[in-house]
Amino acid sequence: MNKKKYSLFLVFAVFFSFPSYSIDQSGPYAGVALNAIYYKGYSTSNHSCNGAGFSIDRTNEKEGYGGGVYGGWTFKEGFWTLSPELGFYADNGYQKKYGKWGVSDLSIEYNRPFNVSASLVAGYALNETYDIQGLMGINFTRFKLVGKEKDSTPFTKNKGFYNMGVALGVGVEKKFKNWAIGCMLQQTVYLIKRSSFIDNDGDLWTSKYRPSLTKFSLRFKIPLSL
Repeated sequence: MNKKKYSLFLVFAVFFSFPSYSIDQSGPYAGVALNAIYYKGYSTSNHSCNGAGFSIDRTNEKEGYGGGVYGGWTFKEGFWTLSPELGFYADNGYQKKYGKWGVSDLSIEYNRPFNVSASLVAGYALNETYDIQGLMGINFTRFKLVGKEKDSTPFTKNKGFYNMGVALGVGVEKKFKNWAIGCMLQQTVYLIKRSSFIDNDGDLWTSKYRPSLTKFSLRFKIPLSL
């Protein structure tokens, strides 16, 4: 059994086995998340050298893994809950684009090692054990751009730029006696940003890019008002 199938097996085993209890959901909480990141969402890009555009031959997208911590406060009314939430996360996923301009081969890599989120998580209790959830929020991050040119005067440039994105997600949560576990599928689309750098030959390279990504989270939550 490979790692992905084993991980899914553990998730389903926890969700559909073991005794469950109805915990008091109102009040403060904290938790940790294990995340899988996929740079598979919608993106647009425009690349040029000294004002002349060049095409992208291929794109390599690496799934990444990471985690983070989060906390919030749950307000409950009947079957409904609403939770303002803040989180800090890190991952190692990236997207790399390869292009060619004249005799130069160029690769541009985008990644976001760290990010901060502010979200509203709404939940509806299906029964005493399971809640379905929806998430809407914003994400702040500093993307890292790595540009590499291969020609007679090769170079590598590292730049960073801050960006903000909109996040939407859906999930399910299972409650135990004094903790809860949840799964969340989330899509984040960021603003279009332009960045540039000058190579060893004095050429100005410009990249315009809209990052987007999909995140699957396994969330462990502990109420702080036990």
